[in-house]
Amino acid sequence: MEGTFRLLRQSHRWARFAQVTVEVTPGDEPAVTLGDDPFGWRRAVYGPDAWPCPYDDDLRREAAEGAWYALERLDSPRPRVRVLVAEIVERAADTGPGDVKFAAAHAVWRAMGREPSVGARRSRAMPRSPDKGVSRPGVILWPRRPT
Repeated sequence: MEGTFRLLRQSHRWARFAQVTVEVTPGDEPAVTLGDDPFGWRRAVYGPDAWPCPYDDDLRREAAEGAWYALERLDSPRPRVRVLVAEIVERAADTGPGDVKFAAAHAVWRAMGREPSVGARRSRAMPRSPDKGVSRPGVILWPRRPT
C-alpha cells in the first residue's frame, strides 16, 4: 500500500510545506526504513547535477520519527507492517522543524486507510524527540474535517 501526504498550510505569516510518500507492506514486526534515494526528485527538477542539502539527515530523521509516531498512535494491537519512506519533498523556505514528521505520520495513516486513535488526535503537539524537544510547540496543524 502506498500513501502520500502533502502538508500545505498558510498560518499568520508562515507557510508550511512538506510532502512524504511511504510504502507499507506486511511484516513480522513493526519496522521503519528509509528508501535508497528519498531525494531523487531533485535530479528530475534540477537536473543530474543536483546536490544533497546539508539538512537532509534531519529530514530523514523526521520522516522516520513521523512514521513511528503514526504506528504508535494506531489502535491496539500495533500493526505488524514495514514502512518504507520512499520520497521526502521539502522547500528550503517553507519547510520547518516538524513539517516532515507531520507529513510522514499522515502518509502512513493514509496508506493504511486508518486514522490515529481519538486521544492522539486531541494532542496539542507532536511527540517529543530525544534530541530536539517538542516539535513545533503550540502549533496545531491537524487537517480540518470536511463539513
